[in-house]
Amino acid sequence: MRKKSTRLLSAALAVCMMLSVLPVGAFAAEPGAAEPENGVSAQEETEPYRLKGGETVNDTFVAAHGDVYELSGPYTKSITVYTTKNVTLNIVGNVDVNMGSALLNVKDARDLKINAGQYEVVAKVKNTDAAAFMNLNASSATVVVQNGRYLDGEQRLSFFTVVAGTLELNDVYIAAKKTTFPILNGSEVYINGGDLTAEGYYMVYNAPWPWAGIEKAGTVIIDGAKIKNGFVGSENGSVEIKNSTLENNDGYCVSIEGGTITLNNVNVSAKGEESHNSRVLDLCGKLYDDTAKEIRITNGGTYEALAGGMTVVFGGGLNADVTLDNITIKNGKYGVDCRVDKKHELFIKNVTFEGNDTDIYLSSGEDSEEFGNPYVTIDPTFTSEAKIEVQNPYEGRRITTYTNGKAYQKNLKLTSANPGYVIGYKNDYRGEYRYLTRGYYVDSEKAVATAEINGELNQLDSTKLIAKDTEVTLKAADTAPKGKKFKGWKLYKVVNGTETEITDGTELSKLLKNGTETTATLTMPAYNVKVEPYYSNIPYNITAVNCTVDKTEAPMGDTVTATRRALKANERFIDWTVKVNGVEQDTDTFLTPDANDPAKVRFTMPAENVEIKANFKGIPTLNIGDHVTANIDGSDASVPSGSAVPVGETVHLTATVPDGQHFISWTVLVGGEEQKADTFLTTPDANDPAKVSFVMPAENVEIKANFASNPTLNPTLRVGDHVTATIEGSDASVPSGSTVPVPKNKIVHLTANVPDGQHFISWTVLVGGEEQKADTFLTTPDENDPTKVTFTMPDKNVEVKATFAEDPIPEPDPVGPSDTGNIQGAISAVVVGAAAGVIIYEAGTGIYRVINMPSIPMPSNRIELAELLWEHAGKPEPVSTALYSDIEQDDTDAQKAAHWAVEQGLMKDDADNNKFHPAFPVSKLRTCLTWNAAKEKGLFAKTEE
Repeated sequence: MRKKSTRLLSAALAVCMMLSVLPVGAFAAEPGAAEPENGVSAQEETEPYRLKGGETVNDTFVAAHGDVYELSGPYTKSITVYTTKNVTLNIVGNVDVNMGSALLNVKDARDLKINAGQYEVVAKVKNTDAAAFMNLNASSATVVVQNGRYLDGEQRLSFFTVVAGTLELNDVYIAAKKTTFPILNGSEVYINGGDLTAEGYYMVYNAPWPWAGIEKAGTVIIDGAKIKNGFVGSENGSVEIKNSTLENNDGYCVSIEGGTITLNNVNVSAKGEESHNSRVLDLCGKLYDDTAKEIRITNGGTYEALAGGMTVVFGGGLNADVTLDNITIKNGKYGVDCRVDKKHELFIKNVTFEGNDTDIYLSSGEDSEEFGNPYVTIDPTFTSEAKIEVQNPYEGRRITTYTNGKAYQKNLKLTSANPGYVIGYKNDYRGEYRYLTRGYYVDSEKAVATAEINGELNQLDSTKLIAKDTEVTLKAADTAPKGKKFKGWKLYKVVNGTETEITDGTELSKLLKNGTETTATLTMPAYNVKVEPYYSNIPYNITAVNCTVDKTEAPMGDTVTATRRALKANERFIDWTVKVNGVEQDTDTFLTPDANDPAKVRFTMPAENVEIKANFKGIPTLNIGDHVTANIDGSDASVPSGSAVPVGETVHLTATVPDGQHFISWTVLVGGEEQKADTFLTTPDANDPAKVSFVMPAENVEIKANFASNPTLNPTLRVGDHVTATIEGSDASVPSGSTVPVPKNKIVHLTANVPDGQHFISWTVLVGGEEQKADTFLTTPDENDPTKVTFTMPDKNVEVKATFAEDPIPEPDPVGPSDTGNIQGAISAVVVGAAAGVIIYEAGTGIYRVINMPSIPMPSNRIELAELLWEHAGKPEPVSTALYSDIEQDDTDAQKAAHWAVEQGLMKDDADNNKFHPAFPVSKLRTCLTWNAAKEKGLFAKTEE
């Protein structure tokens, strides 16, 4: 862009040098602005004088027209200000400048105030190289422009040209679409606030313009402004920008050649796309020109590249010191492109780099520190990370300036962007510094390698480079692989992907120093290294009992063979027992039998001690009971009881039945524990269970045959007291307390005769002297009368007796005297004529059918009894509608049931106290008596009878 601007300026210079007056931009004064203290008092009450164009405002003019003037409307002639007085110009309407020169030509003044409000000053200057609004060339003048909107209509050189004097722009709005240099300066310009917009070229240019009378650049101070699509340029001048925002979508934001610039709390972003526009800040010095002084970019703010490939801060050929402090530089190809010569320094203080491909780029003039290589001074306040790239990398190329005093550079977070290089650290007689050196990696896939980089501990891998002589801590896993123990370290030299183990003892001793048991320190050589721990096998002990093993110790994974000892007389092998660290194992999975030798087994050695034992026992014996003979398959000789029988032999047994008895079963004990005979024994002849066979197990066997006397042909029946029996097919009965013979399979009928004052309880049956379950042995033809039963005579003697109990005495009604009338008759009839008792009452009254229905329990108190009776009577309405005081009023069913039961004479109440006593308990007997009374009264439906 610099070349392009030079061409444009040359053309402008050729035209403008022919002009006698440099055009000046138009201004507007805000109405109501306070007059200066030294204003002409005589004019205070005079109406402001409207300037029409072509006037010269000098001391005489001020004396005649006052010091306050108005501007509005079109102007075709310039106005010259050439006075020693303070003057105010108020722009009271839109202003059109339509001529070949500046609207205002200020040659002399003290304080010139221009108040424009929000009026527009539009320049339509015919001369495209002339100034548009104002030309200030008065060293004693201070021009303050307040507000106003300054717009251009044609291309021209500037809005405001300052040759001499001071210009202050407060909250102005400039929209320069075609203006080349909206603000051209060689003296002092202050821009406070405002919005300044251009179309991709300069907004402020602070530089010498001899043809315009500007011999050298001046000072520009911008505070709180917003500058868009136009940049601030300066050549050997002084520029300070603070608290402002600069954005350019087609070029630089700031372009400096020599001089000084300070950026304080400024946000800057640019989007240049052409190579010469690809810098956010273009800070270019002039080689061998000592007019350059200092560049400071400090105190907050963000400097950002909005397009790829841009440099954020460019210092090409810069011969001034540069200080960057408390700012953010982001998203550039280079964050800072530093090209200062060796007489000047780049100071990086509290800077944050974000998203840059390279944060700091350092050019290289020669491969020597004496010629042209720039360095960077990085302050201890720098805590961000920085990627640094140098133009011509070489071993030992210094990156930072020397510092002395408290060491801090070692902790600076600097990494190299040059492939194959890292940024090393040294502190020697010259001071502390960082330098470029070849980087090497440590491949430690099977261990952990760590080293201090930039003051922080980093874990290394094959992608992280470190400098030669860096101390690397190697650490093996705290727990060795199972079955192994840590032995040491192996080192490999890696060249072009080929690994060669380092075995030379002298070289290894230089590289490695042992630390703790599993750590070591590696001094990094000038080549890539692969490190890995190696381990040795741990031998574990093998204890053999009743056998031999082919080795007494072995590492994990080895195969061990065990051979059991020879059998002794009358001995047999049982099995193997294996314990690992004292814990017994499943031998079926732990051991593998030898297919060719049954005395051998194999196992894989675990990572623990092993004990293996062969187990033996004597040959088991066979013990047989009386009347049993035994012989081994294939032999006719009998085996005496207590003989030893080899495991696996088939033994045949025969039971010889004694006279008068018959065979019942076999009893088998193996190892002292009884077995199921039908499972342990086989019966070759299914029709003769007295002959069986079995295979001899590994335990002692005891077998006996069980016999019983032959059954009696006519077993006897004995009946107890109050029991009579009849034999089906015979009219004779068996009287109580007698014993008679009864043929097997005859049906016997029994009747229990209940004594007076008692009731029947149950039957007791003994068959062959052993008690039987009566409800299983006996059947009850009438399920409602358990006193009559039948049974079929077995082949054993039978004894049957009946059990009775005393009847309970009926209790009275709990409210008053016992229920009268039919209830008392029912009590007498039941007690005397039906073997009184609760069970008989339940059966006799029919209430058992009710209480055995689902969800209907036996009543436990008076109100439950009353409700049971009332519900089974069909819930009739009682005569009385009164309410008992001891029954809840809203329980209508309970109230009705209680009154109905009293009205029917079934129950009593406490009429004097209007109480029913609902919670008073009732017995089963009381329930049965009252139920029967209701039946007698005909209060239940026939289905309830």
